[in-house]
Amino acid sequence: MNAAQAWQQLAPVLTPFMHRRAPSAEVAQDLLQQVYLKIHQHLPQLQNTAKLQPWAFQIARNVIADYHRQQQKQQPLGLPLEQHPVPATAAPQVPQAHQELAHCLKPFARQLPEPYRQAVWLTDFQGVPQKQQSQQRNVPYATVKAQVQRGRKKLKQMLHNCCHIETDAYGTVIAYQPKAPKNKC
Repeated sequence: MNAAQAWQQLAPVLTPFMHRRAPSAEVAQDLLQQVYLKIHQHLPQLQNTAKLQPWAFQIARNVIADYHRQQQKQQPLGLPLEQHPVPATAAPQVPQAHQELAHCLKPFARQLPEPYRQAVWLTDFQGVPQKQQSQQRNVPYATVKAQVQRGRKKLKQMLHNCCHIETDAYGTVIAYQPKAPKNKC
């Protein structure tokens, strides 16, 4: 079977499949062309022609997934590129709320129960790797990892008990509001 014969057999079922999953008819036609090209390129590798349709649908699903993945990477900027200000440094900017709330972490970390306090303090505030910590403290590495994880969880709970915290999709604090007026965090 050649690519033209395969396409004659597949076009009636693949075309509606692609149109249902593409945002427009033009995009669907472009994606169909990509599917046809892949079928044309890889048809000699298909060993069982009885599996042509499932194989072609798998190619179509992959093309659709690639298209959507590509669309997610391309964020609209809103302004032409030349109109966007370019920062002097390329360092990522941390929201002010994130920086402000970071100052509350040390006092809360000092309030953690002892095994967690030491593990979190050494790891997060002094930058000591957990493996090195386990050797220094003569504690198994798995124990140090668990202490750090539990300590961070307790620290997070302390912050949430103190403030209403709003984060973005990446977990960066973008806004917070103390639950009680006297709270400084």
